[in-house]
Amino acid sequence: MSSQALKLIRPMSGLPRDPYTIDRRVAPRHNVTGRVTAVCTEVTLDGARNRICSLQMLNISDSGLGAVSQDAIAPDTAIGVYFPPHGNEKGFDLIGRVVRCRRSSNGHELGVSFDRLAAA
Repeated sequence: MSSQALKLIRPMSGLPRDPYTIDRRVAPRHNVTGRVTAVCTEVTLDGARNRICSLQMLNISDSGLGAVSQDAIAPDTAIGVYFPPHGNEKGFDLIGRVVRCRRSSNGHELGVSFDRLAAA
C-alpha cells in the first residue's frame, strides 16, 4: 500500500472537467521535451486500424507518459511509443494504453499508462 497522499487535479478554466479528478500516478514523473512517434491501434466495427501520430512529450515515468497530440486519441486505445536512438544510446519502444485525452490550448493532452513487463 502506498503511503503517498492522493492529490486533486484542478481543472483549467474553459476546459471540460476530467471525470478522474484524483492523480493516479504511482511513480515520480520527470519533465522531458522532444518528439516521439507513436502507433495507435484503434478497434472499429470493421476491425483494428493502425494510425501513426507524432507526440510532443511533457513528462515520463516508469509507469507512464504525458504528451500532446494534434489528434484526439480515445481512452483505452492501445499505443506503441517509439523512442529513436540518440548518440551512443539505442532506441527503444514502450507499449501501453491511453488513459486520458483532454483538449488543451495546443492540441490534445494525453496520459499513457505503460504495460507492465513480466519478470524474467
